[in-house]
Amino acid sequence: MRIARMLAVAVVACGTVLGGCSHAFHQPQVTLTGLTLGGIGLKGGLVYADVAVKNPNRFTLETNRITYDLRVQDPSNASNWLPFTTGEYTQEIKVGSGQTTTLQVPIQFSFITASAAVQSVMNSGIFNYRVAGEVHVTEPITRTVPYQHQGVVSLAGAR
Repeated sequence: MRIARMLAVAVVACGTVLGGCSHAFHQPQVTLTGLTLGGIGLKGGLVYADVAVKNPNRFTLETNRITYDLRVQDPSNASNWLPFTTGEYTQEIKVGSGQTTTLQVPIQFSFITASAAVQSVMNSGIFNYRVAGEVHVTEPITRTVPYQHQGVVSLAGAR
């Protein structure tokens, strides 16, 4: 009986300590802030996405991998999101405590998957996007952090 009580106290103590630690880490915020055309070929092209990574923590975060799944809203059906491109950015990144770092991520696309974005820009000058992925934090702790962001890209930039 005494062992069972000690085990219960240990489980509660561990849960409290681990719960407190999880609140100490805040998810980085990843936002698309702009797109720049890098080049166009016969089958597709290259855009450079300006991606802001904000660290809300009280310590520096380091990562060497950010994945992304970029989708555009179907101009004929607002509840449908069409794939634009997927990929990963594999450079060493350090974001200081409370700071924001902007990355320029090269994104290759094909005209087949970009047709919804092109149609939307031709119709209204904008396209809605949704991006999701993971930030693979390597310091101060190893952890995979999911992110998701939605916004609008116009000829003037992203919002």
